[in-house]
Amino acid sequence: MQNKSQQLRAREAEKYNEIRTQEQNIQHLNHSLSHKEHLLQEFQEFLQYRDNSDKTLKANEMFFEKLRQHIHDKAVALESTPRKRKA
Repeated sequence: MQNKSQQLRAREAEKYNEIRTQEQNIQHLNHSLSHKEHLLQEFQEFLQYRDNSDKTLKANEMFFEKLRQHIHDKAVALESTPRKRKA
């Protein structure tokens, strides 16, 4: 009877260790998942920032091109207008 009791305790100890190991694995996986979710959120924010920056850069380039064209048109207009001569 004592032998059976020892075997039962040994099995219980094994099961306890297995459960403990599984719980540690689950805890590690939860931590890893949480870390990966955080990285994913950071990458999404970075991509959104980059997309917005690209749009801003393109808008600025279009604005500057229009400004250059406007300056060029004004310069041409000034060059082509007859100047009054002083007497």
